[in-house]
Amino acid sequence: MSRARKQRRRRGEALALPDDLIEALGRLEGGDLDEPEILARITEGVKALHEGLTRTRQGWVGGRYLRRGAQGAAYGTYYLCANIAKLWPILDQLAVRGLIAPGRLRALEIGGGPGTGALALALWARRQGWPAPRVDLSDLHRDPLIRAQRVWRDLGLPEDQLRIGAVDLSRGIGGQVAQAFGPGGGYDLLLSCNVFNELSEDEDERLIPELAALVKPEGLWLCLSPADRRWSRRAIRLRDRAIERRWHVVAPCTRQDTCPALEDERDWCHGEWAFERPDFMVEVDKRVGTRREVIKATWWVASHPKGAHKAVEVPEGLRPARVVSERFDEKGRVSAILCDLGGRRRVELQRRDFAPHNRGLAEAVRHDLLAITPGLEGRLSPEDQALPVAQRLDDLQSADTTSE
Repeated sequence: MSRARKQRRRRGEALALPDDLIEALGRLEGGDLDEPEILARITEGVKALHEGLTRTRQGWVGGRYLRRGAQGAAYGTYYLCANIAKLWPILDQLAVRGLIAPGRLRALEIGGGPGTGALALALWARRQGWPAPRVDLSDLHRDPLIRAQRVWRDLGLPEDQLRIGAVDLSRGIGGQVAQAFGPGGGYDLLLSCNVFNELSEDEDERLIPELAALVKPEGLWLCLSPADRRWSRRAIRLRDRAIERRWHVVAPCTRQDTCPALEDERDWCHGEWAFERPDFMVEVDKRVGTRREVIKATWWVASHPKGAHKAVEVPEGLRPARVVSERFDEKGRVSAILCDLGGRRRVELQRRDFAPHNRGLAEAVRHDLLAITPGLEGRLSPEDQALPVAQRLDDLQSADTTSE
């Protein structure tokens, strides 16, 4: 019997960071990031963070590491670079569906630390030729916020489009946000990047409605978390609680029910993307033993409980489904796990049946969005459809060019 082989190719070009970001981060550290002294400091911090955040954990949560010399330098360079890139394909998906637009980019980032979400959003908008977003960046500690503000300015982004303020998520946040940034709220986009994995789940029931009060009825909440099983499942439980509070998950999920990944303790769900590491990260990885050629995250985006919910558009007669595994290549067939209204299930396609109308499964990579024949499960018949659904702005632009 043949052994299934996971197909690890990823769609599209590897995510790459702009040179001016790397240069700006280097100036914060006092030189180029690959200079020996700076590289040694970052390496020391990455080693400590890797141990503290993934193993010992206790004593590291709450962002205290952001204020420690080597650890702060590592999180504000190495980890910031990896985390910024994760948001771009997510923002692409939102733009493709018209859920964000140039005139709807007023954002609040909570627990923002070095400005992961703020900088990711601004750099993404710049790449699209959109005006710079207006972002209110908050965290318990001011030191990393000031650092983020310096990077923002160094990148030539409009200074008046970024405001920073201290907000403690352990107590009511509405008044704190108003005090830090003025009354009104009404944000188009709420960003929480690697925040809830450092908060007790006991706080979720309080925080979810407090966050809803800060977002416009047509606004969104983007939640990003680490992709390892423990923290992925924590993020999924937060998703389910948000749904209970009438938030509507618009991506990556194609179902509004409880997540079926929680039914088995061995399961979790995450996206992953090929990543072109800056030179300093390549060297740090050699020294630490890590290898971030692929970056991963568990993430979801939800629309406000009072807003209209825009469904994924697929061809008439088909239903959306998400690929939640690698593609498994075996002799004579390929298979993958799909998740949709019917839950999670493995489907397979015989190689002899490969055709344009099922290429979505034949070429599937993790987290692809497909338009499938309703009720699809088990082995696809030669007539069953599994078409890829565009998730990147580049895909739409390529399609427009082809149609011309």
